[in-house]
Amino acid sequence: MANIFLSYHRRSEKVAKALASDLQALSHSVWFDQELSGGQIWWDQILASVRECDVFVFVLDPESLKSEACKREYGYAANLGKPVLPVVMAEGVSINRLPPALSKIQFVDYGVQDRDTAFRLARALTSVPPPGPLPDPLPDPPEVPLSYLGSLTERVETTNALSHEDQSDLVLDLKRGLRDPETADDSRELLQTLRKRRDLFAPIAEEIDELLVGSEPPMVVPPTAETETPPRTTGGGDRKRKPIGLYSVIAVFIVLLVGVVYWQHVVEQRRLDAAERMKQEKSAKQAEEEWLRREEERRLEEDRMKQEKSAKQAEEERLRREEERQLAE
Repeated sequence: MANIFLSYHRRSEKVAKALASDLQALSHSVWFDQELSGGQIWWDQILASVRECDVFVFVLDPESLKSEACKREYGYAANLGKPVLPVVMAEGVSINRLPPALSKIQFVDYGVQDRDTAFRLARALTSVPPPGPLPDPLPDPPEVPLSYLGSLTERVETTNALSHEDQSDLVLDLKRGLRDPETADDSRELLQTLRKRRDLFAPIAEEIDELLVGSEPPMVVPPTAETETPPRTTGGGDRKRKPIGLYSVIAVFIVLLVGVVYWQHVVEQRRLDAAERMKQEKSAKQAEEEWLRREEERRLEEDRMKQEKSAKQAEEERLRREEERQLAE
């Protein structure tokens, strides 16, 4: 039976496990990352499993098609010449909008798991051609996707001071993570952690504040009887607009109050950061002045010692010549 690599998005873990169970019931061996730990070592293990598989099964749903990790796993399998079997597991996947390479492959619709779909899956696996030998040399392995990089957390939480360049690089990496639905929540938390660092530069803090405000998910307020739009009538009666309601006024007031409090917090934090930065600059300047003063004292002491040594040598020379003169007489 085939050795299958199952590629899926973490949010689809439940359906992926169900598919893996069905594949194992068909006597196939299935590998998929159930305990994702992250890092380069684990990513190397994933790529090694792709190289060893007979069939690459790609679980298709809107999340996996956006996932950078799934894209790189599939791209690596395609470069290795592995047989690929797309399996549609959810609604919302438009076959016409699939990547060109995937759209040309016969897929299995497994959205409804019943006896017929199980037979279709078994027939599809039977019709998959056997894998050929691995190319020599092997294609370049894809880099570790951002969702697997645990080093970002270590860099954010390090106790060592971060330079302006280090902070800019972290913000750039986390900004890319915000655009990926798979890493958006973790990237937002890391930005909040980075924002609390005492050595954060003011421009970096302002950029993080803008990113955090812009990345907040929109608040959806469910309609109530007081805020719903009244149905239009076809008769000739008078149309009356319902009052906004006390609860809506309170909600707007709370939102404005939270905004004011947050802005005051941001302003106060910036003031504290500026004061801390000025304190650090003053300490650095005082340390530099102290070093210059000590260096000047050392230089003067060396000059004094040189002068004393020269005077001593001149005196010795004078005494030697006086002694030679007396002996000559």
